[in-house]
Amino acid sequence: LSPYSNFGARIDVAAPGGDTGVDLNNDGYGDGILSTLVDDSSGSRNPSLSFYQGTSMASPHVAGVFALMRAVHPTLSPDDIDSLLADGSMTTDLGTVGRDDQYGHGLIDAFKSVQAAQLLANGGTPPPQPALIVASPSQITLGFGDSSVATISNHGDVAATVTGFSSDASWLTISPFSDTSVNINGLGDYQVFVDRTSLHIGSYTGTITFNIDTGGSVTIRVSILVGAQDTTGDLSKIYVLLLDENGNGIDQVSASDQGNGIFDYLFSNVAPGLYRIIAGSDIDNDLFICQLAESCGGYPTVSELFLIEAINQNIDGLDFTIDILSNFGTSNRLNETNSTIDGFRRQRSEKIRLIPKE
Repeated sequence: LSPYSNFGARIDVAAPGGDTGVDLNNDGYGDGILSTLVDDSSGSRNPSLSFYQGTSMASPHVAGVFALMRAVHPTLSPDDIDSLLADGSMTTDLGTVGRDDQYGHGLIDAFKSVQAAQLLANGGTPPPQPALIVASPSQITLGFGDSSVATISNHGDVAATVTGFSSDASWLTISPFSDTSVNINGLGDYQVFVDRTSLHIGSYTGTITFNIDTGGSVTIRVSILVGAQDTTGDLSKIYVLLLDENGNGIDQVSASDQGNGIFDYLFSNVAPGLYRIIAGSDIDNDLFICQLAESCGGYPTVSELFLIEAINQNIDGLDFTIDILSNFGTSNRLNETNSTIDGFRRQRSEKIRLIPKE
């Protein structure tokens, strides 16, 4: 969810709206939706591009999917859309299973939606789908990390084979994750490796390309940082929140400053279940962390909080980086907001005393 996301009983579907307040891929631009514009600053109207964010960016994604569906099923009706949304035929479910007030019926999925429209148009028998090779994730932001895993899969019905893979950067390599992680068609899990030995301090991006026997290719963009992390300065008080799988706050502790930019935290007596962890400062004391100009981080990254399963045993190594949220240097002329307050709500007082890790 973005800081400006709507929520409530009227939400039907979620779609990408962008967040220009962060630059998680280190490309020098806020992570908004690249949008077509008209630039009339010179007195003449010229085509232009800029990164925007807002529900006005998310809505065209959904409208575009509807147009694709009408292209294969011209008589598709609003009632058909309502039915397809309700049974999950157009979305990837997020949050609570089924419809919920944060994501509606889930994230819009163009491929599933067109398949569902074809199914209706053909009286219940969908045509065979061509090979669709997909990389997940298609973008890896490693920061100071050294490795990650990407999955190459075929979402179509027709078989296709990965004929080879390569990298355009000398510091970036890829190989099958294990001897059994990739099938005979070259589909499966691959491990991405980074070697910073010959790199100077700075940020770098590289691209991994998988060639497909159908003539196409799939790419994964990888970004890294090189250099010592700057751990000077005072991050102020850091609140660490334990969220359930639906994003509800379960517990809160204050991180213990160990010096040199290192903080420790510990949640005790956590009931079995699935959880996420996020942390940040609250410099304006409005009971919300992770707002602009405040510190923010999460496990493993604030943009993709992993589910952590608690099963009545200690869990260590849930480490992550906290950065200051800023949208300086990004285009933010269209920054839509609504009555919701961005960030994650903390408690006014801690529920339990922090016990530093040994």
